[in-house]
Amino acid sequence: LNLHLDALSFDELNLHLDALTSLQELNSHLDALNLHLDALDMAELNLHLDALGIENFNLHLDALSNLGELSLHLDALGQAAEALSTAYVSYTDLLTSVEDAYGALVTEETGLSFADGFLAGFLAKHGLASDGFGGYIGMTKGERNAFLVDLSDQLTTFMGIDHIDHWMPTVSWSPVLAEIAGFGDSVTVGVVDQGFAQTSVLGGTTQVYGPVHADQNHGLAVAGTIAGALDSNGVMGVAPEADVVLSNPFAEDGQAEIEDVTQSIATVGAAGASIINLSLGESGFTFSEGWVDAFSDSAVQASTADSLFIMAAGNDGVTQTDDIDFGSVDVVERIVLVGALGLDGEIASFSNTPGDTCFTVNTQCTSMMDRFLVAPGEQILVATPDGGGRASGTSFAAPLVSGAAALLQSRWAWLANEPEATAEILFRTATDLGEDGVDATYGWGLLNVDASQRPLNIADLTFLTDTGSMNLVGSA
Repeated sequence: LNLHLDALSFDELNLHLDALTSLQELNSHLDALNLHLDALDMAELNLHLDALGIENFNLHLDALSNLGELSLHLDALGQAAEALSTAYVSYTDLLTSVEDAYGALVTEETGLSFADGFLAGFLAKHGLASDGFGGYIGMTKGERNAFLVDLSDQLTTFMGIDHIDHWMPTVSWSPVLAEIAGFGDSVTVGVVDQGFAQTSVLGGTTQVYGPVHADQNHGLAVAGTIAGALDSNGVMGVAPEADVVLSNPFAEDGQAEIEDVTQSIATVGAAGASIINLSLGESGFTFSEGWVDAFSDSAVQASTADSLFIMAAGNDGVTQTDDIDFGSVDVVERIVLVGALGLDGEIASFSNTPGDTCFTVNTQCTSMMDRFLVAPGEQILVATPDGGGRASGTSFAAPLVSGAAALLQSRWAWLANEPEATAEILFRTATDLGEDGVDATYGWGLLNVDASQRPLNIADLTFLTDTGSMNLVGSA
């Protein structure tokens, strides 16, 4: 059906739908005929059987007995035709309303009509032919939602404003709040990820070490979420004026060896990164043993002694079961593990979680859940080579936390030398989710950027007087 719908014009489609809906009228006649058949007096009918010939009569009777089943099929087909007609009207109404709202903006920017300057290319991007209805009606609910979200994202590019996204209110972030905090200015965030050439999408200075491979856009998406420019165009990051230094450990096949990851961590540390985003890891673990080797490396220890590590928890939907022994390596208090929150406000189905496991340093256990929080990670608007797109994963939850840390260090510069304190503020100002307090699924809870910028509760503040002390709120 989808193959034929794309080739039909609206008038042609209506001709077919009218014919299908008329089947319901035929269906009513068939129902009436069935009632008459049921009412026949079989004793009287038997008087005529010899004249008809019993075999011929049975043939006709069998055919008539199938009318009931045919009636049901025709009724269902008629209802489907009506539903299809309603769906087509809704679809065309959507496109008409979009053209009414954005048509002039598209023409102003492209010099073309809405259909030629935007719609044809957009439908082709989603593999839809003609007016797109045939492919649209054949989409799953998830595919259709993604289509509509992308439609909104792409039209926003014609409005001359930075894109807004659902993560912003979820983590209590706004451009005004970022401005108060200094936009991340003078803070260097290290990113160990795939290289990219589109450095102009970031608001601060950008250094990229290592190769840039074709069709590897993960690093651009991560860096843009941290520091996408506030420039009335495209994706804006949490800390839009933070400087980014990226080192790429990935080969052309998209794989990275732990030795190359270790070298990249040392590279961004040596470049002055006070925050290092690690949106990569080993499949099947929230935190794998391989990271112990990286953090034990002498070059890493020398270059990142004052660095905070923001680490994606992984996308296998597993709960950590293995304790991690760091021996005597003192880095745990500088680690923040980040899980992903879904659009429904629950832990995302793909997000790894800490469970009841331990980080062990000198035989002392630090619960992994005590180094864990969550941030939005489903259908995040991220920077792409052609502007913006949607991506899901803990890889895109982690840079939201890295951006929040950059805002802290931008507002209070001394925190750049205090990674433990930066982490503590992020943890203790998170919005509690799940079980009360720190738990094995959400850790400290949901990142709250606004609360992190107000780490002191003014209601608890007092000042000393000649006669004692006074609560600051009570003195107002």
